[in-house]
Amino acid sequence: MTIKQLKYFISVCESGSFTQAAQQGYISPQGINASILQLEQELGRQLLIRHNKGVKATSDGEFLYKKACQIMLVLQECYDHFHAQQVNTVSPQFPLITDILLYLPMAACDLVLNKYNMEIRPEGGYACESDILNGKCTFALVDGPPFNPKLTYVHCFKVERLLVVNKSHRLAGQKNLTFSDLRNFKFIMPNATFKTYGDFFNLCLDHNFTPNVAIQANSLSETYSLLTRFTDLIGISYDDYLKGNPDQNIVALSINDLVWVCDIFLAYKKDVDFNDQEVNFLSDFMSIFSHHTIA
Repeated sequence: MTIKQLKYFISVCESGSFTQAAQQGYISPQGINASILQLEQELGRQLLIRHNKGVKATSDGEFLYKKACQIMLVLQECYDHFHAQQVNTVSPQFPLITDILLYLPMAACDLVLNKYNMEIRPEGGYACESDILNGKCTFALVDGPPFNPKLTYVHCFKVERLLVVNKSHRLAGQKNLTFSDLRNFKFIMPNATFKTYGDFFNLCLDHNFTPNVAIQANSLSETYSLLTRFTDLIGISYDDYLKGNPDQNIVALSINDLVWVCDIFLAYKKDVDFNDQEVNFLSDFMSIFSHHTIA
């Protein structure tokens, strides 16, 4: 049993939904459910009743919820006491693309949140780069291309983007789809601060159509929530975001002529003079990944 599991459990109990609980943090609904399933296995008790309309705590779950709230109060008291001491930080903020936290190794998360005490702020890739240039942060985790000529980008890892729909969508489960088959459908797109917006727009133009954007979303969790309500729309996701989420009826489209890989980079200003803490952070963070630099 971990503090993170208890936090997730409290959020689910209070919201009654994996999706709503995910919107309060930087994890997918699937990730929250998997964490609580592991907790149930460790305790040998069912903590939640899962059904299509949401989730509800069992009697054991209600007991754990009360105790978990008490634990959180004690932890907050400890945090308030010790955090009054001066803490060395690299940067008060560590912007990263919304939902990309799912792909970070635990060692990287621990480095950012604990060793260097940085506050994660999810936002679009363009907004992350703007924060660096405006002096709001030293580093950010962004996707690319395109690249800003004023920044240096160090490659961390790759993810695959997918197009996803509600299981009730008429394209769900169809074989032999091509990208051009999507021209007459409506889309949920990330807002324009995300590079995905422009990437997808250009993909559509390359296939001789302009996408019909019905809604702009701020995160994957919002996209998934909208897809449960609007079953005629198509959304954009990452590959691992689909796994292990029983309260969602979302599936990936199988498109024969689309392999949409996205590269993730650690970005920072060119010719910047790092202090010792920043040098140490850069070394520690990038030692977790095999990498190369794009000038």
